[in-house]
Amino acid sequence: MTRSTGDAPQVSGVWAWRVWLGAALLFTCEVLLWRDVAGHSAGTWLALAGGYVLVASLALDLVVRYRIRDAVGFMALAVIVSALVALLLTPHSTLTVMPEHLFSRVLGAYGVMALSAFGLLALMWGGAAGRLRWVALAYATAGGLLVGVWAHSAHELSAWSATAATLEGLIGWNLAGGAGLAVGGAGLARRERPAAEALCFAGRGWAIIGLLIALIVFAGIATERYQGAELTGAGGLALVGWLALWFEHNAKSRPIFDRMRPRIPPAASYMALLLLLYGGGLWAGWHVPVDTVDGLPPVTVLELGFVALGFGWLPVLSVWIAARALERESRKINPF
Repeated sequence: MTRSTGDAPQVSGVWAWRVWLGAALLFTCEVLLWRDVAGHSAGTWLALAGGYVLVASLALDLVVRYRIRDAVGFMALAVIVSALVALLLTPHSTLTVMPEHLFSRVLGAYGVMALSAFGLLALMWGGAAGRLRWVALAYATAGGLLVGVWAHSAHELSAWSATAATLEGLIGWNLAGGAGLAVGGAGLARRERPAAEALCFAGRGWAIIGLLIALIVFAGIATERYQGAELTGAGGLALVGWLALWFEHNAKSRPIFDRMRPRIPPAASYMALLLLLYGGGLWAGWHVPVDTVDGLPPVTVLELGFVALGFGWLPVLSVWIAARALERESRKINPF
């Protein structure tokens, strides 16, 4: 499925990063959002893991193929990833109320989680250097706080989590998952990183991905997981994200993974500090009173925040892309 490089270690390294990003997406979309974590069976976890690796493999291909290089590209990619995750893996909890859930749970919640997974990938691939080091520390603290607030009452949301979280379970799942990603990512980062182009699929690989997606969709139709609006809504979102990538594509730009090489992986002490701050945020968020924001439960306030993010995501992305296009055209007219 991967373009031939004539080097078996190169191919294994490519798949190792695909699996790692799949694990990161599973961690952010399932554990951080506490989507019935305690209620999943072993079979469900295995199926989800395979699905997230499929989506991650597609995402890495698009990063390189469309020369994604900054926040605009990753915002567009997050639209595709969140739509595919919702459609293929979690339609029963993220697409139950249409079109509202497209903005709140797909673009809002899953969009943020996809960007979080991409941030973890950048941290591991490029090393914790410069601003990224401090941004990651602040994000871990604030993220832990918000995850703690969310998970405390996530079971009250419609079709989201059948079982309530416990503080011990929340901290255990999050720290174990975070530590696993840190150890695995650091191990991969110490190996020779594969060439960015190796992350792209050849034609046969794309055919297999398309077949797998089609099989999942047909199975969903056969089992009545989809009622019609889910397919058009999530599929339309994925198409919009792809169009945004197409408009932003710059064939002359170097893939971001090449520009981030070579860097040393984050130190163990730094990763331990990240986990400590994140765990402290979880504990603090869990103990936030449940009715302190104008009489609304904090989880409802967070859900409204996801709604706002979802409604603003595509307009902000569109304006950003249009502004950059105008800037490019103005440079052609007046290059000085």
